[in-house]
Amino acid sequence: MKIERYSPEELPVSMRTPLPPRLPAKAEAPGRPPEMDRADISTAGRSISYLVLQVLAHPEIRGELVRELQAKIASGAYTVSSDQVAEAILKEQK
Repeated sequence: MKIERYSPEELPVSMRTPLPPRLPAKAEAPGRPPEMDRADISTAGRSISYLVLQVLAHPEIRGELVRELQAKIASGAYTVSSDQVAEAILKEQK
């Protein structure tokens, strides 16, 4: 899965622009201010928004590490022991 990197200004409008206030109902009592629509965002919703911004703020690919590994593979200097492979497989299954 590829996650594109966006700044907050590049997020879709629906994710960054609040909805306009609700128009007053026709039968409002005189002298009373019109009621406004209100939305309460849950703690989970705020957490998700925070995490989305954190993911978008960090690059998906670490270019320097990729180039270093490519050079090692090309030169034949990149080796992994069977113990390292087995440990990685077991760690992934936990």
